[in-house]
Amino acid sequence: MPPENSYTEDTIVAEFISLPYSEYAKLILKVSYNICAETALMLYGITQGVNTIDDSLDAERKTLIESFGINDNEFDFIDGSGGGVTVATGKANIKLLEGMAGKDMFPEYFDALPVLAVDGSLASITDFESDPTLAGAKGNVRAKTGTFVLGAENGLDLRARGLAGYIDTKSGKRLIFSLILNDVGVLPGFAEIGEVMQDGGRIAAIIWKEN
Repeated sequence: MPPENSYTEDTIVAEFISLPYSEYAKLILKVSYNICAETALMLYGITQGVNTIDDSLDAERKTLIESFGINDNEFDFIDGSGGGVTVATGKANIKLLEGMAGKDMFPEYFDALPVLAVDGSLASITDFESDPTLAGAKGNVRAKTGTFVLGAENGLDLRARGLAGYIDTKSGKRLIFSLILNDVGVLPGFAEIGEVMQDGGRIAAIIWKEN
């Protein structure tokens, strides 16, 4: 990034006033917009006085450990979008979600998450609705998805699928949950991966029903 204060008032030719950051968060979380997620990591670094990816990751790690109580060995992020060998345990996800629930900006964060069978990356997760006892879960699960797939000689290698967020249950409680499926193996194609995604939605709907 350019040196701090390298632009002066007399060099300004245009000025852009951005939308509230909550709108960018919604874009990132609703549809897993990875380019914007990488930018968000850099913007966070700037708020912490650093201006490189590595330093931003270090600042993020420090915040997650000190402010959210996540143990050092429970996660390892290599970028801002969860790519490559990025890892996080279910316990780390729960601690993050618990911590966010206590923040002043939680309403905006909650509103930015995909809604089961309604919008974003959960809009197409609707198979659970075929069961009348589970259909009420629609709109009552807000969660972030995560999928790691590699190409394989005879199909697609589904390495990981995650779903974590909040469930407003049938009885009126709010639960925090994290579902992680690792090392599924090689599947014939995207249709089969879609079935795995539908299974995650059904599990979330069952949690909604039973609690």
